[in-house]
Amino acid sequence: KHRNNHITIIGDYVCDGIGGTVILYHGLGRYGFREGQLSWRIPKRISEGYGLSPKIIDEVGQGLIITVDNGISSIEAIAKARQKGLDVLVIDHHLPVKGVDGSLQLPDADVIIDPWKDDETAYTGYCGAGLAYRFIEPLCSDTSLADLKCMAAISTIADVMELVDANRVLVKEGIGLLRKGFGLPGIRLLMKQLYLGIHITEYDIAFQIAPIINAAER
Repeated sequence: KHRNNHITIIGDYVCDGIGGTVILYHGLGRYGFREGQLSWRIPKRISEGYGLSPKIIDEVGQGLIITVDNGISSIEAIAKARQKGLDVLVIDHHLPVKGVDGSLQLPDADVIIDPWKDDETAYTGYCGAGLAYRFIEPLCSDTSLADLKCMAAISTIADVMELVDANRVLVKEGIGLLRKGFGLPGIRLLMKQLYLGIHITEYDIAFQIAPIINAAER
């Protein structure tokens, strides 16, 4: 439906939201969307706060909005997007808003990918970037996603997700790829500046790489 339309990716200002934005931007590009069709937006922590806001909706003219690491609680903003004729895909790992009766209040998005939106999800441990990676993975099955898997692993550690089950596999494989020289150019350069190489560990990511990425909006 959106093959020839514009896609706006709305992330978050922490490592998970930034990582998810990077994964979606590069992944959709490899899937076949042209560079001019894709744009991204990270809210400003101090002046705009967390998540998709009506102000950001005002900036988007047409096409599809994809949120990552936010969106599940953006009921007002997504309602405004729908009124403008925008389509919305939410990729989030946070808990939905609950009404006074305890029922889940979900936004009026076209598609919601959130392990907490119902009781049918077998695994709820992914962070936003992890979900973004799993979303891109089947779309680009014929393309190497090693550098994006590295980003998903970094974001999973940065967001302090429990490293068990699927997360453990994702992080173990991602760190293994970083040790072999994979990773997006910015990550490789950051590792070089930090003197991290084939012996990089989850500790290095948690206490060196992630804080530097998080520092941009602090």
